[in-house]
Amino acid sequence: MLGATGYVGARLVPELLANGHRVRGASRSAGKLDARDWAANGAFESVVVDVLDPGTIAEAMTDVDVVYYLVHSMGRGHGDFAQSDAAAARNVAHAAAEAGVRRIIYLSGLGREDDQLSEHLASRHETGRELARGSVPVTELRAAIIVGSGSASFEIMRDLVGKLPLMITPRWLRTRCEPIAIRDVIAYLVGVLDEPRTIGEVLEIGGGEVHEYRELLATCGEVYGRRPRILTNGRARVE
Repeated sequence: MLGATGYVGARLVPELLANGHRVRGASRSAGKLDARDWAANGAFESVVVDVLDPGTIAEAMTDVDVVYYLVHSMGRGHGDFAQSDAAAARNVAHAAAEAGVRRIIYLSGLGREDDQLSEHLASRHETGRELARGSVPVTELRAAIIVGSGSASFEIMRDLVGKLPLMITPRWLRTRCEPIAIRDVIAYLVGVLDEPRTIGEVLEIGGGEVHEYRELLATCGEVYGRRPRILTNGRARVE
């Protein structure tokens, strides 16, 4: 698993172990892997990998059936994260083919190709295409905002409603999205392993309800007993 210490990966590893799978978790930091409770599980093996270093990837792919691809370059200090993401995907696709990997499972971002995608989301889609250009079949799961304690999106919303009684928000807060709980994301990632019909497919996953981002802020405020005033496009309203 590439990205085993990330927000999703760290929750996926124990679920795979609980389902009887052997897991080789990859991260750029051995210390982050060894610090996890599940690192002591006999069915878990840790390995240090930099997806921009083909040599480290090739070694990690030995005797691997399925690769989970849960990494991206945004926030890693690379000037052009989209270019780095594409290079990493090519490296992984090549190494997987050389090692005889049977399948790659990739968690991407939800968004229509004909929409004006953000640079980040466009890069996530291009990463999927780069992986699919290799000879190893790819299952791409596309999720929008992932909701759960510890997720970047959730923590930002919680901080906003907790600290700002009045918010002056940008227009994009009226953008509609389909959030999904982290537990459901994990269930999909585990479930596709035993569903051959998902091989080679791009699948959109979500929680089933579409909301504007400002509605999510209001809901979060309600959970924490707050009613933030949201000012968007010059008009305030109590949510």
